[in-house]
Formats: sequence, structure tokens, C-alpha cells
Amino acid sequence: MPKQTKKTASTEATPPEPLTPVVVDTPIVSPDDIPWPLITQALLKGASPQGAAMLAGVDPLEVQRAIAPGGAAADLYQQTLDLLSGNVLAALYQNAMKGQPAAQQFWLKLRPPVGWTVPTTESSTLDWETLSDAELWNQCGLPQPRPAASSQAGTDAA
Repeated sequence: MPKQTKKTASTEATPPEPLTPVVVDTPIVSPDDIPWPLITQALLKGASPQGAAMLAGVDPLEVQRAIAPGGAAADLYQQTLDLLSGNVLAALYQNAMKGQPAAQQFWLKLRPPVGWTVPTTESSTLDWETLSDAELWNQCGLPQPRPAASSQAGTDAA
């Protein structure tokens, strides 16, 4: 049988000291040191701000600080978002020109031609409960359905 040995205090590991959080009030990297053309290019290709920072080899928190409102690059970031919105607007227009009705309707609501008025939804003063069936169909802009032809076959009394 193997001989059992006792562990002594010198062979036991000492517990690690507790970690204390470090608060950094000043940026680690100056916003001037961030490669903004690289980050902007990545953003325009669809990357998130954090993904763009990682592609550029910059700490994402530094980029986040710089693009936050009032940050050193807030205006550049807003201009980039405006370009991205323009891309979406262009895609909407292209789909409208391809004949997609939903895109056409949305485009015309978003950018009505000069002189066009956008119809507004007015609150109805109709009492829907008192309208006849014909009036209801008329209000919906639909033709009134024809009544089904009644069949007398098989209804003779025996």
C-alpha cells in the first residue's frame, strides 16, 4: 500500500488577493489616435461600432466614448448614420421602381410629389350600428354581394 503524506503549509497554494476595480476617468487612447477612416469604412459596410473598433484594432469602449453625444467623433458618427439611412432610402426607391407596391406606397407617403396631399384619416361620424347592409358595403367601397340563388329542389312536402 502506498504511503500517504500529509500536506504541509509550505506546499499549499495561497489564495489570491481579491481584485479591486480600477476606474479610469481619462481615455486610454486619444480620439485623435483612433483610425476613423477605417472605422467609418467598416460602419458603412454594416459593422456595429464595436465590430468596427475591433477591426481597426481599437478598444471598443474608446470608440463608444468618442461617438457618444458630445464626444470627439459624435458628428462624424452622425454623418455616417445619415449615409447609411440614405442607402436604405435608395434601396426603397429601387424596389419601388421595380414595381413592388409596398415600396411604392411607402415611398409616396415618405416623399409625396409637389402638389400632392397625403390623405388623412378622418374620424368617422357614421353610426355603424344603424347602417343597412347595402350602406356598409358602400362605405367599404365594395360591391354588394348577390344573394345566393335559393334552390327549391328537394323541399317538396311528402
